[in-house]
Amino acid sequence: GSLGLFLVAITLNLELVGNKYATMTGIFFEIPWALGEIVLGVLAIGIRDYRWYQTVLAAPMIVMLGAFYFIPESPRWLIRKKKYKEAREVINQAAKFNKVCN
Repeated sequence: GSLGLFLVAITLNLELVGNKYATMTGIFFEIPWALGEIVLGVLAIGIRDYRWYQTVLAAPMIVMLGAFYFIPESPRWLIRKKKYKEAREVINQAAKFNKVCN
């Protein structure tokens, strides 16, 4: 569940920031993961019924469904699906954000 979401998110994140910021982005991406692991332990101590525990853990995932409309597709995935125009737009947006083009 959450590990799969993490892998997708970090892969997309690193694709969009470029090599210059990849290391720092990867490090900063790990901090919320570690804090989340601490929160899981604290929640498990406080919520003893496994059904409520699972419900509380699933709630943020429901909120994250809204991100689906704001996060761009992976350029690699778009190229694989032969959506070259969309891939170029995503790459251009990332390049503009990273200030590597005009």
